[in-house]
Amino acid sequence: MRDLLKFRYKYFIFISLFGLAIHLIYLMVPIYMMVICDRVLYSFSGATLVTLSLLTLFCLTVMGVLEYMRSKMAMRVGFAMEQRVLPHVLATIHNNAAAADNNGYDRGVIDLACVREAVVHGVFSKGLDLPWIVLYLVILYVMNPLLGGVATIGLGMTFMFQQLLGQLNTKRYIASHGADIEAARLLSATTRHADLIAGMGMLEAVQGKYHEVAQSSRINRYQAANNRCATAAVRMILQGLSIAAIFGSGTYLFFSQQISIGIVFAGVIIMARLFYPLDVGFESLKSVAEAFAAYERLLHFVETRERQSTLTLPRPKGALNVESVTMVVKGKTLLKNISFHMEPGETLGLLGPSGAGKTVLLRLILGVWNPAAGKIRLDGGDLSQWKREDLGIHVGYLPQETELFAGSIAENISRLKIVDSEKVIQAARKAHCHEMILSLTKGYDFMVDNTGKNLSIGQRRRIALARALYDDPQVVVLDDPHAGLDESGFKALMATLQLLKKEKKSVVLVAERPNMVAMTNKLLMLREGQVAMFGPTKEVLSKLSASRQQTSQQNRQQLKAVPSTGQNRLN
Repeated sequence: MRDLLKFRYKYFIFISLFGLAIHLIYLMVPIYMMVICDRVLYSFSGATLVTLSLLTLFCLTVMGVLEYMRSKMAMRVGFAMEQRVLPHVLATIHNNAAAADNNGYDRGVIDLACVREAVVHGVFSKGLDLPWIVLYLVILYVMNPLLGGVATIGLGMTFMFQQLLGQLNTKRYIASHGADIEAARLLSATTRHADLIAGMGMLEAVQGKYHEVAQSSRINRYQAANNRCATAAVRMILQGLSIAAIFGSGTYLFFSQQISIGIVFAGVIIMARLFYPLDVGFESLKSVAEAFAAYERLLHFVETRERQSTLTLPRPKGALNVESVTMVVKGKTLLKNISFHMEPGETLGLLGPSGAGKTVLLRLILGVWNPAAGKIRLDGGDLSQWKREDLGIHVGYLPQETELFAGSIAENISRLKIVDSEKVIQAARKAHCHEMILSLTKGYDFMVDNTGKNLSIGQRRRIALARALYDDPQVVVLDDPHAGLDESGFKALMATLQLLKKEKKSVVLVAERPNMVAMTNKLLMLREGQVAMFGPTKEVLSKLSASRQQTSQQNRQQLKAVPSTGQNRLN
């Protein structure tokens, strides 16, 4: 990924060569001034003046064309870089969002756009003009060492002043950009829960929180803008003094007959040109600071999260082995030493209280999270050996929280891929929601909005189940599949489970209802992140029944002992 983020340096070499040509051609302007002042004004030659003027016009036109080509090349480099890197950034963003140790960084695309804009608008390429300052200084020294010395002093003072305030402004721009990111995240989160905020009268509190986060950005940007105004004023003074000093020094040298009047005017033009790279750099300071900060964040983020996909494995049969799996997130152990085995075509039900680790285990089985220790194997192969896209084809997933994407129902069922009508309808029939979809306006072309709230929870749940069954996956993972379903929806779910069992699909589900437990071959009970019971369904149910009877007996004995103990005390 680092190689992809490294800009195409060969293009920047060409951009630098264009810059060299542009600055060399620009020297035609002071040369024109020298010849006019030293030759044409004394010879009164109109032909020489016209010829020289046309030559200068031609050179400046060529310079303009080269500048256009340089800008066009920078633009192409920027967009080409974005096109190459964007798929990796998108994949990494989604891997990060799904990871157990999600660091909350979700602005990879925005940071990439920030870097692209800096390249496209020539911020970096114009920074390559800075070395040509040396060329102009050398020319001034060749004209006369005094002119070179005056230019060096003026340039040095301006550069040091800009560098001092530039560093302060860079820190403020980076700090304000970070605060802007936090404010945008807060605004996005509060917008998603707008109904909750309005219903519970939290708007003022949310506004106060947003103001608190955004205030830091405003303060830093205000201070940076204030420094920028002061710097611009002082820079203007220093540049004016430097140009005046060159003109005064040149006039003195002219009086002492060390240089011609043409060299005086040429020196003034070159001195004015000397400040151009500094001015561009100063004006681009904010963009450069934000672009480099975005580049560093992006590089660190992608290198940290990038997942290397290696093998294309054959379609699995559905044998699942979980071997001594432990899961730790931010120092907290969520699962400890989990082991079990599933044969192809079996249905495993997960039992346990809330927070026991059922959802965590499902995410590990999906390969979304990586265990801290142990292995999860599908048909004998470690899940880490699978390409993410390949594994997603063979594993269907119904998450605990149902989210549909903006688009048609057909697009949602087809997992946002090119819609294959036959596969979409097949998945809907398996999920027993085909008739329900047809009853909607436009049927499979019904458009789900950004929030998905133009469908009921039960409808969204059933469509999400069809999405999980799209393309006939061999392994199906269902997290609380009954949540949000009415009676007809639950009957459809039970029919789907019966069909999956008949088709010999491997199913792992959170089974909290007796009807769902009856559909399983094996049960795994979790308690505090550890296996409490595992085995065939009948065997686990017998153990649970015996355990409950024993607990009930103990409770009755304790209740009987309470009054007798009290009576003994009274006696």
